[in-house]
Amino acid sequence: MYSMSVQEVVTCKNKKKLYNQFIKKIRTIALSKMINDTGIVVGVEHIKKLYDLSIKNISKHHENLLKEKKVIMENCDGRLGFKAYAPYKAIHVGAAAPQIPQELIKQLDNNGRMFIPVGGEYESQWIYIIDKDSEGKIKEKKVLSVNYVPLTDAKKQLQK
Repeated sequence: MYSMSVQEVVTCKNKKKLYNQFIKKIRTIALSKMINDTGIVVGVEHIKKLYDLSIKNISKHHENLLKEKKVIMENCDGRLGFKAYAPYKAIHVGAAAPQIPQELIKQLDNNGRMFIPVGGEYESQWIYIIDKDSEGKIKEKKVLSVNYVPLTDAKKQLQK
């Protein structure tokens, strides 16, 4: 699954910016190594302790990526994206949304691609590849049945 998600987001053209939402941030580092020299990867974590741990872990072996701003970490609600660096050529979502978040669609650049698991916590979930063409038209492709944790807010996640 990890290799498929990376392959899908790095195959989009003009990989200038990538938005990534993934707790361990391993994929964030991998994506930063695969994009062009002017590209950046924005990693989002909504739980402060996990955000701090992500910064600490990235700093251990890849501190230069943070200093050079090739990797930018943000502590915010990933369901809303992160508008400061939008539009994004690629968006990877690492948790299942009940439906495709329109806020992320808005932040996807023309000729951009989003990889997102969609479905409820106890329902069928599918990986969708969302492509936005040069005119902003959206094409959705349902590609693989999966089982992901839900895309939620920090308060709800910490209550579990």
